[in-house]
Amino acid sequence: CIGAGARAAVTMARRMCIHLAILACIVLSVDAYVLPPASLSPAPYAPWAHSHWVWLSSGGGRSNQTSVVQFAKEFLMRNISVGAVDVDSGWATGFNNFVPDTTKFPDMGGMIDELHAMDIKVIFWATSMVDTNSPNYEYGLNHSYYIKNALKEDSTLHWWHGNGQLLDYTNPDAVAWWHAQMDNMLELGVDGWKTDGTGPFIMEYIIPQASTGPISFREYEDLYYGDFFNYTREKNGEHCL
Repeated sequence: CIGAGARAAVTMARRMCIHLAILACIVLSVDAYVLPPASLSPAPYAPWAHSHWVWLSSGGGRSNQTSVVQFAKEFLMRNISVGAVDVDSGWATGFNNFVPDTTKFPDMGGMIDELHAMDIKVIFWATSMVDTNSPNYEYGLNHSYYIKNALKEDSTLHWWHGNGQLLDYTNPDAVAWWHAQMDNMLELGVDGWKTDGTGPFIMEYIIPQASTGPISFREYEDLYYGDFFNYTREKNGEHCL
């Protein structure tokens, strides 16, 4: 006659055996159900894209050469790594003409060099919109370098930094003109751009017209972002974004 305690022990032992058998089946069958790690191609951009980026808003006139450098140093002083600094809008004399505003950034090249010496990449806010009050606007207008409305007329768009027009990336002459202006900053060692979202404004034209004919929002976005990315890498190396 087996006592209650002994029966409980036997029951527990049986359960343990069952659990161990199930566990053994799982372990032995893992290889049949778990695939090996996939072989992935390298990302088509620099690894520092995933680093810690810091950004000092230009609101209230806060963004200038002194504040940007000090902002980055404050992180490093607290043992917080900084992969890149994003210099916010307002750094240029016009939206968008790629000419540094020396009242805010008296030595733009020196600032970039100083941040590079701290192993920090430097990117700048930019868009493909040229405002009517930007020093380069009239030249682009007179040479038909901007996207036109459905009637194939020049028409300005209102956005958060004023009124302007979008560069026509299908026009080779317009792109060459744009690149010559970008060179003004690229020659200082810029590592990339924070290209802001002005592309959707093209939809206000209903049927926007490029030099090659109608252009869709998606087509324009690809040209806009692709040109900033590819031309910057062409000029300053594949580490750029």
